[in-house]
Amino acid sequence: MAEPPRPLDRTFNVDRWKRLLGGGGRLRLRMQSVDMAPTLLPGDVLELEEARLLGLHRDDVVLVQTRGVCLLRRVCQRVLTEGGERFEVVADGLDAPPTRHGFEEILARLVSLERDGEILRPVGDSVSRARLRRRWRERLGSLWYGLLLRLGRESGSD
Repeated sequence: MAEPPRPLDRTFNVDRWKRLLGGGGRLRLRMQSVDMAPTLLPGDVLELEEARLLGLHRDDVVLVQTRGVCLLRRVCQRVLTEGGERFEVVADGLDAPPTRHGFEEILARLVSLERDGEILRPVGDSVSRARLRRRWRERLGSLWYGLLLRLGRESGSD
């Protein structure tokens, strides 16, 4: 049986989290603050997986470790700087400018959340992206099929 999520406090062990995530495991945490409201609310149970550089997209919710503190933030954009690629992140519930972080500071990406007993998937999750890719493939497939039919008719009328 999975251990129930515990509140994030000063006693958590980030190295243990990194080992768990690096081994393909997932973190389950209970949201305590209003930093990400209305996207995430206090009491939401969050499920996070290891962040992958090519898997991070705009609007993904990520767990960022900065100055010894772990924070949940939403990715605004990727920025190329002289120091390399950085991610601009923002807290939805705070009136603060976006901050930039290197990939090494991003520990995990939100894959699902539980609110009032219902499992929800974030907007930027891989399931939504896969659905979108499938729709585009279907549209492109029918476009190609129509084009081939038209070309076949035109070549048959010569």
